[in-house]
Amino acid sequence: MKKVVTLLLAMVMIFTATASLAADIKVLVNGEAVEFDRQPVLDGETVMIPLRFVAEKLGAIVNWQGETQTIFTSCGDVLTTIQIGNNKMFLNDEEVLLDNAPILSTDRTLVNNVVLEKGLGATVNWDKETSTVTIEK
Repeated sequence: MKKVVTLLLAMVMIFTATASLAADIKVLVNGEAVEFDRQPVLDGETVMIPLRFVAEKLGAIVNWQGETQTIFTSCGDVLTTIQIGNNKMFLNDEEVLLDNAPILSTDRTLVNNVVLEKGLGATVNWDKETSTVTIEK
């Protein structure tokens, strides 16, 4: 029991440290700063970004299916299906493996650049020096 409590405390401390670093991450979509109600976070070397805010700015339609924690985005003729905790993304009928599975944090789905690039047709760049994610479409 003591090991479980210690492990949980360690995880909370790591998440808190990561979240505090992520508070300084800026996201620009087509040159415009995006304001989030849930800030992006760093997952290792990958920035995880709230999907809905960016997808809608890029003209996509986003739907959430709570029972299965599945997110559907429709952008042009591409239907993207992702699921919280699952590193498989589907683009129409094509399966794509993700390095980082989507996560749910404070009622927001956070995704990596691959979801934004392949699913929404965007170009995503991370400038580590300025802590800025630039998304263009």
